[in-house]
Amino acid sequence: MSAQSRRDHLRAVTPDADVTEADWWDTEWPPGKTPPAVGFLIPAGFEAYARVLHPAEKEGAEVGWAEVAAEMGTVLHPAAQWWRVARRAGWFDSESGWPGENPNPGYLEAGRFGRLAEILNAHTRTPERTFVAFWAGNGALPSSWLGLPQVIQPGREYFLFARALAEVPALCADVELIRFAQDGPAAALETFGDGALFCSPSQWWPADRAWAYSCDTDLDSTLIGGSADLVADLITDDLIEAFALDEQVSLTVYGDTVNVPDAD
Repeated sequence: MSAQSRRDHLRAVTPDADVTEADWWDTEWPPGKTPPAVGFLIPAGFEAYARVLHPAEKEGAEVGWAEVAAEMGTVLHPAAQWWRVARRAGWFDSESGWPGENPNPGYLEAGRFGRLAEILNAHTRTPERTFVAFWAGNGALPSSWLGLPQVIQPGREYFLFARALAEVPALCADVELIRFAQDGPAAALETFGDGALFCSPSQWWPADRAWAYSCDTDLDSTLIGGSADLVADLITDDLIEAFALDEQVSLTVYGDTVNVPDAD
């Protein structure tokens, strides 16, 4: 694709799904519970749930949480918090403890997302039609989208697309480039045209609602609800690092009650 064709393609990308398609996504939290837990971020009622951990990085290489836990003498478990696994001084700390980079909050990197998409494809009858949501608060999105309809949920708003499952990785590679094509500077398309700004969805589900995917902008994990077979495929995959967990598990900053620092 020529540079001009690439710009024309990106200028034409716009949220195109009817936002009422998201009305089923009910994450209303019952009284007396403390969000965010799994059930606050993804709909209830699925047979099973999984937490896919976003990789850390050290010297340019991706590193799984299990490797970090083994190195630091901590315990990796379904409700583990990265800062406690890595023996950081706090939630926002990126320097103490394990000598590497923190996992990326809000998105799963392209390779693992591609593998996740392959697994999800095998667990829906409608791969030709899925719905993909991106957080409207992402400052990388173009100004031309600001007046478009949004999915409104507690604490978050999203732009919604309808795409075949096979097309979603390409959309994720495009979404943060669109502002350069629509708002400029256009030269940035050449700088970031290799997928370096890959942005995985905030939410995703197929038309048959066989599964639901949630990746909140502040979370270093991607959550999946679906069948027991789907979760089994996720937690046994060689590339993806995932745990099965209950929808009531807390993912708050202090939700890890296993790796408790001496000062707590």
